[in-house]
Amino acid sequence: MLRFLSASLLTAMVFAGAPAFANEFCDKEMAPLVQQRTALTAKLNDIGKHAKQAGAREKFCGTLTTYIGNITKFVNYMEQNKDFCGIPQEAIDSARKGLGQNQTLRKRVCSGPPPEARPGNGKPAVPQPPVELRLQ
Repeated sequence: MLRFLSASLLTAMVFAGAPAFANEFCDKEMAPLVQQRTALTAKLNDIGKHAKQAGAREKFCGTLTTYIGNITKFVNYMEQNKDFCGIPQEAIDSARKGLGQNQTLRKRVCSGPPPEARPGNGKPAVPQPPVELRLQ
């Protein structure tokens, strides 16, 4: 369900064909964002492995929100420095598409009550009364 690009693949794709000076400068500027995203990806994957644990949804949603913020900063940097860094428009479009997919995922998973509280999960929508009542 979750698709994440590895940091090195994205960096290679973004900076292919850029001039040497701009490449070094842009690499240094983007390195903290790439490192943070790599750490967040690992954290999301770890939370996904333990999805049944108590509080996993809240951890996932909080981490995903931080991840989306990171991608937003990354996309904004790429758009602002497109010409200087030699970033192809396809890379920006791809990053923007990934951002949209992650925002959709967050909306779907993180909004509303947790799955356990939703009716239809094997539990009756209205709890049974403690005593069996019979109409006469």
